[in-house]
Amino acid sequence: MLLRQALAVDGPNPPSSEALEASSELHMRLIRGGQMNSFLGDHYNDLERDDECQASPCRVGAVRFVEVQFRNRTVEVPLFMRFFKMVEDVVECAVCCESYLDIDLGSSENWRDTYQPDFDESWASELLRFPSPAIITECTHKFDICKPCIGQHVATQLEVLGRQGCERIGCPTLDCGRNYGFDDVRLLASRQTFAQYDHYRLLNTVSQEPTFMWCLGQGCGSGQLYTHASREVKCEACGFLMCFRHQVPWHLGLTCDEFTKQRDYGTSGLDGETQDWLMGNSKRCPKCRVAIEKNEGCNHMSCKCPRAGAQSAAGC
Repeated sequence: MLLRQALAVDGPNPPSSEALEASSELHMRLIRGGQMNSFLGDHYNDLERDDECQASPCRVGAVRFVEVQFRNRTVEVPLFMRFFKMVEDVVECAVCCESYLDIDLGSSENWRDTYQPDFDESWASELLRFPSPAIITECTHKFDICKPCIGQHVATQLEVLGRQGCERIGCPTLDCGRNYGFDDVRLLASRQTFAQYDHYRLLNTVSQEPTFMWCLGQGCGSGQLYTHASREVKCEACGFLMCFRHQVPWHLGLTCDEFTKQRDYGTSGLDGETQDWLMGNSKRCPKCRVAIEKNEGCNHMSCKCPRAGAQSAAGC
């Protein structure tokens, strides 16, 4: 009751009944798991009584509201920060040189037993000053770089590496050499950085689909799936027209078959018999794409096109 009174005093908008239920369940789990001290512990015996033997309001300290996934629903719950157990030593960040005393989540196994199956673990990362080995389990070294500095590192790496290199974002600790995975970035980066990272990962995944095409419009950089991939497609982001069959800007004035003939043989007006002969008896110059025929001598072939030095081999 005293804790609920403290919450009512803490702000004009008291938590909902669902938030209080989630908060109560989470506090009990943290106490049982050893990450939080009991509210009735001797070290919190600071209640004072007035002349009528009524207890004064409990000094619960700072109350932090965090978003948690509780039984597959997002709920903002209050947490009494005073009762968390802390690590023994203050840690200084190797980058910004700020010193912090952090929450002690214990071992990864014990931590999983605490929050599963009704809660997620991302809320705890928001409270931590440094990454915890209970959450970032693949890095085996001591964490001596604070979360804000790691978050800035991830954001910078994402900007430098871009979409194609987003999965090569590495741990900043010297001699670690490990690339961060999806959950690492989710727990260590800011929400804005993670949203961009998640978007890049999604694009990298869908770009492997046979009906996906990147926009070829200058400066666009968008891409999309074309469910009914026709020969002419239009980018929904910038309106640029492209040929899905040839993966080039749309060849205005030419059908796809005419474009193929022009690309391969320098003309689109060949009849079928001539085209078959050229395909069976000639080879395209690797520079100008004109069809050339080997009629004598060795397999070495030199095209007489203006691009001097176009060399090829008849058997390749």
